[in-house]
Amino acid sequence: MISLNDFTDILADGFFNGDASIAGMVIFAAVMAVIFALFGRRGFLVPLALMLPITLVFTSLGVLPEALTIILVVVAVVGLAKEAKDRI
Repeated sequence: MISLNDFTDILADGFFNGDASIAGMVIFAAVMAVIFALFGRRGFLVPLALMLPITLVFTSLGVLPEALTIILVVVAVVGLAKEAKDRI
């Protein structure tokens, strides 16, 4: 069974000259694209809410760098605030 870290290393070696952080960002972007495609039909409230735990899981597995996690959490919170404001 291939783990997420193994998949990140394979992707990093194959496409990004061994840079695992870029490979992690690509995997995260692909997962978030699927989430936004599945749940983003009526609005972005659900995908942005799902973005927070997914970001934390990817960071705890060591796929995303910590600095990127902080930026992604801030983006998710700002997006959630905007969506909540638009719904009121």
